[in-house]
Amino acid sequence: MSARRILCGALCAASLNAQAQTVAAPAAGMGQMLLGLAAVIGLVLALAWVARRLGVANQTQSPLLRRIAALSVGTRERVMILEAGEQWLVLGVTAQSIQTLHVMPKGVVPESPAQTLAGGFAALLQKARSPHAPR
Repeated sequence: MSARRILCGALCAASLNAQAQTVAAPAAGMGQMLLGLAAVIGLVLALAWVARRLGVANQTQSPLLRRIAALSVGTRERVMILEAGEQWLVLGVTAQSIQTLHVMPKGVVPESPAQTLAGGFAALLQKARSPHAPR
């Protein structure tokens, strides 16, 4: 009788194992699908970041016109400076129209305050990290 019990126990265990595998298979498939989806979304985001860093979107600009500066003065209004040949055009741009506000000769683009501040901060940080810096 003990051989019969062992055989019955083995068959019951095999049956339970098969049932557990059929229940676990869809859950494992769902997890694998979600992992694949996350990998594809991550790849798309990484490629978008690389494209932005390389300036792929800026390749469509005209060589004849170059945007020098833009300032938003309202929800749909902005003032822009465009370089066209040897002139700078100061334009008022709204949702309905574009108006020339001023035309001036081509100038030198001033250094932005953010770059000045960043250079100043970097210099201060380097001076502070220097071992021979006065304290």
